[in-house]
Amino acid sequence: MVLQVLYLLMHDPDDQPGKGFMLTGKRFKLSKPTLAFNIPNINRAAVAVPAGTILRVVSGPSSGDRKIEVLWNCQVVTMFAYDLSKSGTEI
Repeated sequence: MVLQVLYLLMHDPDDQPGKGFMLTGKRFKLSKPTLAFNIPNINRAAVAVPAGTILRVVSGPSSGDRKIEVLWNCQVVTMFAYDLSKSGTEI
């Protein structure tokens, strides 16, 4: 599964017309703490999302951007898609 997620992250959806990233709506369980950014009113603060947390991807990554937004503790935070693919398992 990690290889499938990495493939999606490394290939630009614009390279294949009609095909895009399919991470939105997927859920992942973290196997280790992972860095995320809380961005209320553009005041960025790094937070560690604990191992065992279940996250749902709400958007991204968009073309040319490797960050995604995930739902955690009833709030949306931003993280790098690569980090989620390395420390998370799709459920």
